[in-house]
Amino acid sequence: MKRYFEEQGSDAVRTMLETATDQHFILRLAIAEVTSAIVRRAMPDVSTRQLTEFNTDMSNNLHMRPLNDELIDDAVLLIQQHRLRGCDSLQLAAALNLADELHQIAIDLELDEAEAELTFVCADDLLNTAATAEGLTVINPNTL
Repeated sequence: MKRYFEEQGSDAVRTMLETATDQHFILRLAIAEVTSAIVRRAMPDVSTRQLTEFNTDMSNNLHMRPLNDELIDDAVLLIQQHRLRGCDSLQLAAALNLADELHQIAIDLELDEAEAELTFVCADDLLNTAATAEGLTVINPNTL
């Protein structure tokens, strides 16, 4: 949401998305989450512009990760371990799954693992604590 509304951390998120050479991934579930937040938070004329920006980002800047049974199973375990909200646990499960894939790619291609490291970008302290406990590198845009 920080990309589409002016709030703490917005500048950091925009900079990450617009200047980074890294790839950016989101879970398909985020399409519904972001659309809902934009529509519920913005005035009708503003939400149209923000939804257009989000659709452009989905086409040009974001890689979609599928929601599947494995992620749901992993999310349930994360809920039990870290007391996360349902959608947050799905986002973390997807990030952990992608981190594992990137780790395996680094091994297969004999790359330095740092070149294939996933960074989890999130402004939710509870979710960031869980992500850190699970071994992910975390950036909170609110603190940049």
